[in-house]
Amino acid sequence: MPTTTSLHPLARLAQDRDIVSEIVCSRLLRAAPSDSKQMEEMLGDSLFWEKKRLASPNDPVRDAVDGAFWKMMAHEIPAAAGDAASLRILYEKLIRFHLGEISSHFDQRTYKVATTLVPRGFVWLLQALSWKSLAKMFQEKPDLRGKVVIQGQLEQLRKLSQKGTIILTPTHFSNLDSMLMGWALFDIGLPPFAYGAGLNLFTNPVLGYFMNNLGTYKVDRKKKHKLYREILKEYSTTILERRVHSLFFPGGGRSRSGGLETKIKTGLLGTGVSAYIRNLQEGRPNPNVYIVPCVISYHFVLEASSLIADYLKEQGQGRYMPVDEDSLMMRSFTQFIYKFFSANSKIHMNFGRALDPFGHLVDDDGNSVTDRGRMVDPADFVRTDGEVRADKQRDDEYTRILSERLVERFAVENVVLSSHFVAYSFFLWLKRQHPEKDLFRLLRLAPEETRTALSDFLPFAEHILLKLRILYHDGKLVLPPALRSCPVADAVTTGLRNVGIYHTLRPLKMTGTVDGGGTVLSEDMELLYYYHNRMAGYGITP
Repeated sequence: MPTTTSLHPLARLAQDRDIVSEIVCSRLLRAAPSDSKQMEEMLGDSLFWEKKRLASPNDPVRDAVDGAFWKMMAHEIPAAAGDAASLRILYEKLIRFHLGEISSHFDQRTYKVATTLVPRGFVWLLQALSWKSLAKMFQEKPDLRGKVVIQGQLEQLRKLSQKGTIILTPTHFSNLDSMLMGWALFDIGLPPFAYGAGLNLFTNPVLGYFMNNLGTYKVDRKKKHKLYREILKEYSTTILERRVHSLFFPGGGRSRSGGLETKIKTGLLGTGVSAYIRNLQEGRPNPNVYIVPCVISYHFVLEASSLIADYLKEQGQGRYMPVDEDSLMMRSFTQFIYKFFSANSKIHMNFGRALDPFGHLVDDDGNSVTDRGRMVDPADFVRTDGEVRADKQRDDEYTRILSERLVERFAVENVVLSSHFVAYSFFLWLKRQHPEKDLFRLLRLAPEETRTALSDFLPFAEHILLKLRILYHDGKLVLPPALRSCPVADAVTTGLRNVGIYHTLRPLKMTGTVDGGGTVLSEDMELLYYYHNRMAGYGITP
């Protein structure tokens, strides 16, 4: 049985779960409104939003638990009106109710099982799901590096994890992201991170079991009331203070457009500066908090069809006309995984250079550096009259600046794959061929209307590729080695082979060969638009 001091921070957090809950609860109670009318208004606001949420059933089991609790609160809140002591009791009861749902748990044995089986399971799938490979799965040491490229500032990440607390902020395109991030951290030698995950992911019994036992704390994005958000932020801040490295997707959910995040949810992101301030105030060793962006790049995404349909419905409203139902259907998850790993394609996970909570880049020694290369003391940014203090307005502004820098860093650290390049180029080509059509009319083009001779498309694509290479040399994005120098015909054929290979209707499909009068067309314009969007933020035009 390991001693408390030998445990990594996430395991210690699980041991001290009740203590952490008490700390969070006491802090929130100290910050609670002292005026009974204000407290009653806050409780009433919580009741209003929760009744509204529960009016639209989601998870029968969770809704039954929540429904019973709020039925009781609906009776007790009016009965406590004007009584400060009774209202405070209800306020604490609400905090503890939400903390019981949010708080994470970690089991070392489950972690060992997960880190053993997940790589082996992937290796099996990489080997074409044959019975022969099933036997090999238990005989050979698993190696995912052939399919998952982990790159970027890995040495800096390892060093900074010893010098302070890491907040890892990846882009979010697929439900596979969480599993891949967990494996990547294990593979590069880091301890498990706490992870804020959507409550909906816990409904699957198998996935829910592992997430419940691997340090995942629950985030219910459907809970809109202010107190819930404050509880969530206080929980995140407290575990960061306890040197628990954390991971959350700052976009708030999967990218529905297929593009990189351009807007960041600042709620949990702002807990970095809060934890840093408290670390300084308490005189804790290694007080720094480092925010590390990570960009995940796929050639094809499991949920692409449904995600882009949701995005276009929201953007176009009455102008959006869904395509036939069949074209929105995807193959089974097993077939997706098989395609994913049996195809000649790779996943790229690029860990970017770290930032401090105020948006400055950080060097390998953990020092904050301005854009002009001048070293600064981050503690100076939270001092008022020589003392370290929290200031909500000031700290919110710092978090806003940090969110803007994260968006910039996502673009810089983005690995542009051949599939992104060819989807972007062909979509632009079709826009040039149909200048009279707006986006929603363009998306309704029939496959035959998109058919193009490769000999006509290649010179157009070459201009795009040249501009991509200029951006790469200027440090504005990342290109895999092959795209940096290969002939445009090779880049196009590789991209066509990989883009959206999983989908029943392909976003791009080639017939013939480049040298033999080949043609290319789109069977699904919505999917083509989705994969095109990965490069949309760079403003590249021929």
